[in-house]
Amino acid sequence: MTWPKQIYAGRGVIEVDRMKSTTFDLNNITPASKMQLRTHFKRDGYLLLKSFLPTAEVQEVQEIIKQRLKESNLIENGQPELQIPEVFQAPSGNENCKVETTTNPGLLGQQDWIKSHPCMVKLLEHPNLYKLFEVLFDSEEITTIPYKWLRAVGSNLFTGLHRDSVYVGHISQDILTAWIPITSVPTTNGSLVVAPASHDSKRWKSVQSEYDSSCGRQGDGTSSGWLCLDPNDIIQKLDVISTPIWVSEDFGPGDVVILDLNVIHMTSTNVTEQWRISCDTRWLPI
Repeated sequence: MTWPKQIYAGRGVIEVDRMKSTTFDLNNITPASKMQLRTHFKRDGYLLLKSFLPTAEVQEVQEIIKQRLKESNLIENGQPELQIPEVFQAPSGNENCKVETTTNPGLLGQQDWIKSHPCMVKLLEHPNLYKLFEVLFDSEEITTIPYKWLRAVGSNLFTGLHRDSVYVGHISQDILTAWIPITSVPTTNGSLVVAPASHDSKRWKSVQSEYDSSCGRQGDGTSSGWLCLDPNDIIQKLDVISTPIWVSEDFGPGDVVILDLNVIHMTSTNVTEQWRISCDTRWLPI
């Protein structure tokens, strides 16, 4: 399907254009390439870096997570990979995705298990990410929050419209997020959707000013701290001249998206019957 295209996001349908991809050669970092990277990020509030992490290392982690889901009977044996068992699916009442997953694998609560796998820690704290954030922060002293926001998201589910500051802004206003798809994540499977420049544009000023920075402190982002369930609900608050105002991508293993703390984003709705697996990691200068 060509871009722009219509996708399901939250409880609505939106038109999305394709994310702009940024090339950053870690083997040839120059003052010009550093400046270009920072300029793109400051302008858009996000960076998409295709194949930035080694595919083989991502696939190794993918297999570990699949095995974990199999041990919990959360993957259907004899079915396509990542297929959600029927016992965990119920009628959704949504014609776009007829079933909704009724269980949560709870990967967020398995931090000790994540840390017990060196290859998983290596991927989520990869040297490539350290080099990238050294450039973005213009500092050689970088750290990453030990907690990893690893998720497996089921059918007819999504992450609603939000900004990350409501969850981690109390730690530091300098935090940036790296969103890492562990599996292929097309727009039908719950891809990341971003409103470019929403962190720093007049168009989004009224929405940002109404968004209390404390509203997400009570949760982990599963539902708390969201602006709305249907992203179309906020369109009337924006001075929209043309559409689309959203961008997304059909992501593959190795891709990474960097997000500003205040850029508005969400995921598309997972209208497949397979798990979407991804992880958020947070980074900041020391």
